[in-house]
Amino acid sequence: MASDVDGGAALRAPTDPTLFSAWLADALGRPLMLMVLRRADSPAEPLAAWRAALKPYSGVRLFAETLGDSPDAAALSRVAQQDPDVLLIWEDAHDASGAPTPGAWRAAILDAAEGLNLFERMLLAWCGAGVTRARARAAGYEEGFAPDDPLSATLATLAREALARESYRRKGSSPPCYL
Repeated sequence: MASDVDGGAALRAPTDPTLFSAWLADALGRPLMLMVLRRADSPAEPLAAWRAALKPYSGVRLFAETLGDSPDAAALSRVAQQDPDVLLIWEDAHDASGAPTPGAWRAAILDAAEGLNLFERMLLAWCGAGVTRARARAAGYEEGFAPDDPLSATLATLAREALARESYRRKGSSPPCYL
């Protein structure tokens, strides 16, 4: 979807936080809204580190919600009412022993999101230690990030997706082709 944005402008997103915020305000016209969904038993430190790293980015807003062990459509609907550009599903790829984390919680979020048609409204991405783009896509997510990935690159990707979706919201999709 992001390739549909005018000339790939998001690909040229500045890496400096102040310049990025100004660029984003010009391109998107509002702050980039990130919503993190996390389990109650997940560690708070990585999210706190991200929150601290985002402070210089005045054009980015980060919110967090804690969901229970069985996220459902009602819980996700409440989160969606805040109209974030991005839902970051925060769960590490491996547990403390190094074993892969079970995917049932993340899959329940995807099922609820699909039922609510959230994929067209916002980017759903998996974020956590050990998460890669390939692993996230294999699990059904559109993107994947690790907390230690370069923040400027992560924000450029998130902004690109937000710009693409905003373009569809304002202008709609291209006209249908008639055969």
